[in-house]
Amino acid sequence: MPQSSGYHPRMSDVRIELRYFARVRELLGRRADTRTFPPGTTIADIWASLTEECPSLVGLTWKPSVNQEYATPETVLQDGDEVVFIPPVSGGTGSSAPDFPTDPSRIDTRFVGRDKR
Repeated sequence: MPQSSGYHPRMSDVRIELRYFARVRELLGRRADTRTFPPGTTIADIWASLTEECPSLVGLTWKPSVNQEYATPETVLQDGDEVVFIPPVSGGTGSSAPDFPTDPSRIDTRFVGRDKR
Protein backbone atom coordinates (compact mmCIF):
# COMPACT_ATOMS: atom_id res chain seq x y z
CA MET A 1 0.00 0.00 0.00
CA PRO A 2 1.24 3.54 -0.72
CA GLN A 3 1.76 6.26 1.83
CA SER A 4 -1.60 7.87 1.16
CA SER A 5 -3.51 4.77 2.34
CA GLY A 6 -2.05 4.77 5.82
CA TYR A 7 1.02 2.74 4.86
CA HIS A 8 4.09 3.54 6.97
CA PRO A 9 7.29 3.60 4.86
CA ARG A 10 10.31 1.51 5.82
CA MET A 11 13.97 1.78 4.80
CA SER A 12 13.61 -1.14 2.35
CA ASP A 13 10.65 0.43 0.52
CA VAL A 14 10.80 1.39 -3.13
CA ARG A 15 10.13 4.90 -4.33
CA ILE A 16 8.16 4.99 -7.60
CA GLU A 17 7.51 7.91 -9.95
CA LEU A 18 3.98 7.73 -11.40
CA ARG A 19 2.90 9.64 -14.53
CA TYR A 20 -0.72 9.98 -15.62
CA PHE A 21 -2.16 10.82 -19.04
CA ALA A 22 -5.54 11.40 -20.67
CA ARG A 23 -8.56 10.14 -18.70
CA VAL A 24 -6.45 8.87 -15.78
CA ARG A 25 -4.97 12.35 -15.33
CA GLU A 26 -8.42 13.94 -15.58
CA LEU A 27 -9.93 11.66 -12.96
CA LEU A 28 -7.01 11.93 -10.52
CA GLY A 29 -6.65 15.67 -11.06
CA ARG A 30 -2.85 15.57 -11.37
CA ARG A 31 -0.11 14.68 -13.82
CA ALA A 32 2.28 12.82 -11.53
CA ASP A 33 3.04 11.41 -8.10
CA THR A 34 6.02 10.05 -6.24
CA ARG A 35 4.96 7.27 -3.89
CA THR A 36 6.60 4.75 -1.62
CA PHE A 37 5.61 1.08 -1.75
CA PRO A 38 6.81 -2.11 -0.04
CA PRO A 39 9.30 -4.35 -1.88
CA GLY A 40 7.63 -6.73 -4.32
CA THR A 41 4.96 -4.24 -5.39
CA THR A 42 3.66 -4.81 -8.92
CA ILE A 43 2.09 -2.46 -11.42
CA ALA A 44 -1.25 -4.15 -10.68
CA ASP A 45 -0.79 -3.33 -6.97
CA ILE A 46 -0.26 0.32 -7.81
CA TRP A 47 -3.33 0.38 -10.06
CA ALA A 48 -5.36 -1.21 -7.24
CA SER A 49 -4.22 1.53 -4.85
CA LEU A 50 -5.20 4.19 -7.39
CA THR A 51 -8.66 2.67 -7.88
CA GLU A 52 -9.15 2.65 -4.10
CA GLU A 53 -8.35 6.36 -4.09
CA CYS A 54 -10.45 7.08 -7.19
CA PRO A 55 -13.12 4.43 -7.90
CA SER A 56 -13.91 6.14 -11.25
CA LEU A 57 -10.71 4.54 -12.57
CA VAL A 58 -12.23 1.06 -12.33
CA GLY A 59 -12.81 -0.35 -15.80
CA LEU A 60 -10.44 1.98 -17.65
CA THR A 61 -8.17 0.32 -20.18
CA TRP A 62 -4.45 1.06 -20.04
CA LYS A 63 -1.06 -0.32 -21.04
CA PRO A 64 1.71 -0.02 -18.44
CA SER A 65 5.18 1.26 -19.13
CA VAL A 66 8.16 1.06 -16.77
CA ASN A 67 11.14 3.27 -17.52
CA GLN A 68 9.84 3.90 -21.06
CA GLU A 69 9.46 0.18 -21.86
CA TYR A 70 6.13 -1.62 -22.15
CA ALA A 71 5.52 -3.92 -19.19
CA THR A 72 2.84 -6.22 -17.78
CA PRO A 73 0.67 -5.63 -14.74
CA GLU A 74 2.66 -8.40 -12.99
CA THR A 75 5.95 -6.52 -13.36
CA VAL A 76 7.65 -6.13 -9.97
CA LEU A 77 8.92 -2.60 -9.48
CA GLN A 78 12.33 -1.46 -8.28
CA ASP A 79 13.37 1.66 -6.40
CA GLY A 80 13.42 4.67 -8.71
CA ASP A 81 11.25 3.15 -11.45
CA GLU A 82 8.95 5.42 -13.45
CA VAL A 83 5.51 3.95 -14.18
CA VAL A 84 3.21 5.36 -16.84
CA PHE A 85 -0.35 4.22 -17.46
CA ILE A 86 -0.77 4.65 -21.23
CA PRO A 87 -4.33 5.02 -22.51
CA PRO A 88 -5.46 3.13 -25.61
CA VAL A 89 -4.73 4.86 -28.89
CA SER A 90 -7.33 4.83 -31.62
CA GLY A 91 -7.91 6.27 -35.03
CA GLY A 92 -7.60 5.37 -38.65
CA THR A 93 -9.59 2.81 -40.56
CA GLY A 94 -8.57 -0.25 -38.58
CA SER A 95 -6.22 -1.39 -41.32
CA SER A 96 -2.51 -0.70 -41.37
CA ALA A 97 -2.43 -0.79 -45.17
CA PRO A 98 -3.25 2.43 -47.03
CA ASP A 99 -6.17 2.34 -49.43
CA PHE A 100 -4.35 2.52 -52.77
CA PRO A 101 -5.59 1.02 -56.03
CA THR A 102 -3.89 -2.27 -56.89
CA ASP A 103 -5.23 -2.51 -60.44
CA PRO A 104 -2.69 -0.73 -62.74
CA SER A 105 -5.50 0.40 -65.05
CA ARG A 106 -6.88 2.53 -62.16
CA ILE A 107 -3.63 4.43 -61.55
CA ASP A 108 -3.47 7.92 -63.08
CA THR A 109 -0.02 8.07 -64.69
CA ARG A 110 -0.31 11.57 -66.21
CA PHE A 111 2.00 13.08 -63.57
CA VAL A 112 4.33 10.15 -62.94
CA GLY A 113 7.95 11.16 -63.48
CA ARG A 114 7.28 14.89 -63.70
CA ASP A 115 9.44 17.05 -61.49
CA LYS A 116 8.16 20.48 -60.37
CA ARG A 117 11.61 21.96 -59.72
